[in-house]
Amino acid sequence: MLSKENNDLITRVGPGTPMGTLIRSYWLPALLSSDLPQPDGDPLRIRLLGEDLVAFRDTNGTVGILGEHCAHRGVSLYFARNEACGLRCPYHGWKYDVNGKCVDMPNEQLDSKLPALVRQPAYPCAERGGLIWTYMGSAPEPPPLPEWEWLDLPADMKYLSLRVQECNWLQALEGEVDPSHGAILHGRVDGRGSGPDRLVSDTRPHIEVFESDVGVQIASRREAGDDYYWRINQFVLPFYTLVPPNGKDPYGAEPDINGHAWIPIDDEHTLCVMFSYNPTHKMTEKRRSLYDNGAHGREPGHMTANGALPFDPRKPYGKYWPKWNNANDYGFDRDAQRSKYFSGLAGLWPQDAGCQESMGAIADRSQEHLCAADVGIARVRRSLRSAVIGLSESGTLPPNVAQPRRSRLRSVGILLARGIPWRDGATEHMTAEGPMTYRMPEAKLAPVAN
Repeated sequence: MLSKENNDLITRVGPGTPMGTLIRSYWLPALLSSDLPQPDGDPLRIRLLGEDLVAFRDTNGTVGILGEHCAHRGVSLYFARNEACGLRCPYHGWKYDVNGKCVDMPNEQLDSKLPALVRQPAYPCAERGGLIWTYMGSAPEPPPLPEWEWLDLPADMKYLSLRVQECNWLQALEGEVDPSHGAILHGRVDGRGSGPDRLVSDTRPHIEVFESDVGVQIASRREAGDDYYWRINQFVLPFYTLVPPNGKDPYGAEPDINGHAWIPIDDEHTLCVMFSYNPTHKMTEKRRSLYDNGAHGREPGHMTANGALPFDPRKPYGKYWPKWNNANDYGFDRDAQRSKYFSGLAGLWPQDAGCQESMGAIADRSQEHLCAADVGIARVRRSLRSAVIGLSESGTLPPNVAQPRRSRLRSVGILLARGIPWRDGATEHMTAEGPMTYRMPEAKLAPVAN
């Protein structure tokens, strides 16, 4: 459990908060590049770290992210005209470029010095890997962009999606450093699954963790005949997680590494940026179709077009609000729960979101009773708290702020002989420079313990 003080420390992200200041030290994924498809297109409402913003692509194709409310009288720049390399407020015509400079004041005298003094809040932007990134920190020069392996892969080797989740960013993130929930929440009750599926369905893995100066590795061990099967999840400061795949899919496609960036929209909403990729193989069309459309009316890890509400321009991230939500119990089906799916919820991400949002907008961790399986969650919280305190008390930033190659990590699923520690046998596979190897047993396993 956590005290209210420590819970607030690692969950609250608004301007001036310790955690908000830490997260602002990093580049943040803010949108897909495809969300702003053309120069002088429609501005979009977004919200990050409790700040209302608008994003736009100017006449030259450069992306800008500005404070939503005009520096003149506070009118929303969502209604602005995007023209001639700037957003022009519809009320009095004040116009701002991507850097927040006021380049025109039609209602002010020509000899006025005011235009040179007015700045609209603006954040530096960059595009890489199909994403628009922004830096909201206070350093005079932004740090380097991260160097995640998937960023520079061609489009046919990866898949990106966005989704809004209606709870605090940390309880969403914690679901992906929790290796014991998958076999239960995402499990079936109709007897399907054998081989690797049965292996991963072991609900009582032995869990070990390793803390580094940029995050936490959570290793879960399961019995596999003469060997152990290890799955190593990664948490990387400030909000990244990586999850190992379960092996080849039914079509024989090579496995994907999956993960998220859990970006705080504000204290009670999260932008879930999901990425799936394989650094050595193109993604099959059947796999891409699964991510696009789901299967049998159920949602995969990515939110599909069928899983999203119609676009609502009044909301930040108006394309990415889920259809399966608290208002309809996340597609909960009691009959399906009895006969087929353990949770009865409408697919992978609705299962996670339904559980995590049901904790409340910000979970009260003072009421928890953690068990041995939660050691990874406890260490992630400690890692975040240490990073926040290091920055607030001594000005020390985690090293992956300035060292982007510290992001070149992978999650791993691997068979190791019983006498080989996972840190010895799996470490070479946990970086982007190592071999892409997922060794899993193919034989049917003994029944999973109840």
